[in-house]
Amino acid sequence: MSNKKQLVLDALNNKPTERVPVGFWFHYTKNEMLPVSENPEMRKQNLDGHKKFVQEFKPDFVKLMSDGYFFEPKTAKFLHNVKSAKELYELKPVSKNDSWISEQVSLVKELTSSFVNEVSSFIKNSEIPARHVKPHKKIIK
Repeated sequence: MSNKKQLVLDALNNKPTERVPVGFWFHYTKNEMLPVSENPEMRKQNLDGHKKFVQEFKPDFVKLMSDGYFFEPKTAKFLHNVKSAKELYELKPVSKNDSWISEQVSLVKELTSSFVNEVSSFIKNSEIPARHVKPHKKIIK
């Protein structure tokens, strides 16, 4: 099968395939937990690492890594200073126009532009922006 994207889709849809799709992923920066806003070189390291990996390994799918964007800076600072659960009510949502979001979108577009027709890709950011976390009044007193 020459179409890697179709191979991945067929496997995910429980259709017969000639082989199991293969993909690995890595962090391409020295410390992915650092904020890219304070370490702008991380963007290029991330881009170069992904592109080199896809060219050399030729995976069927790629997990896009958002090194440097795991924590929204203002939210991280706020959470670092929280002393009680009740203070979480003061947490403000990240604006949908915030540069932390738009820069990630830009990064993903640039990452996939060089290999989007070759392989499937996905992004999973388990460090969901804190605006999606809503304290429940019954739990926090």
